[in-house]
Amino acid sequence: MRRLAAALASAAGLLGVNAPAHATILTYDGAICGIVGGDPCLDGALIGLFYGSTSQVRVSYTDGLFNLAGPDNLFFASSGFSDLKNAAYGDDPGYNSEVEIGSLGGPVTLKSFDIGFLPGLIPQAYNIDVGILTSTQFFILNGTGSASQHLHFDVNVTDPSFVNIQFPAGYTAIDNINIGVPEPATWTMMLVGLGGLGAALRSRRRLAAAQLS
Repeated sequence: MRRLAAALASAAGLLGVNAPAHATILTYDGAICGIVGGDPCLDGALIGLFYGSTSQVRVSYTDGLFNLAGPDNLFFASSGFSDLKNAAYGDDPGYNSEVEIGSLGGPVTLKSFDIGFLPGLIPQAYNIDVGILTSTQFFILNGTGSASQHLHFDVNVTDPSFVNIQFPAGYTAIDNINIGVPEPATWTMMLVGLGGLGAALRSRRRLAAAQLS
């Protein structure tokens, strides 16, 4: 009985505590352009289709409007969107650009990101809605920015499958996407705890069966 209680406590502790995560910030710096990435970035260049992907997450991009002529991806801007430097934008006005962070093992967390605005449009102060879609919910973030000052959004949403950011194409760009994924060691510990719980339950059933016979 004591062994069962200890296993239950161990598994509950591993499952109940927030899993530590390491952060990845997508800044769109360096040689990340071209379909597969690795090319130097010039203004208007296609950003690598899966730039930012790791062994834990897969990052993908959508330019808002399905493009039969070529890859449906975001583009690079060294400047020109508020005060952001090296950002990603879509060029299909009237549609939403998207960045999706999908899980390849364990839940994924979107912590924050920045949105910049293209100058020369009226009004100069932009009130925008940014959509956040996960496997279980959809909600809207709202804010007002300008051609000189970007918007910063703190989100801190976690999902076991994916988090999708939707922002207006044509006059906004995204940068500094801060995502978090669990450390692999955390998931190993959780699996060990669950394994111990299963072994204790099986031992308990065998003991009960022996007593009945």
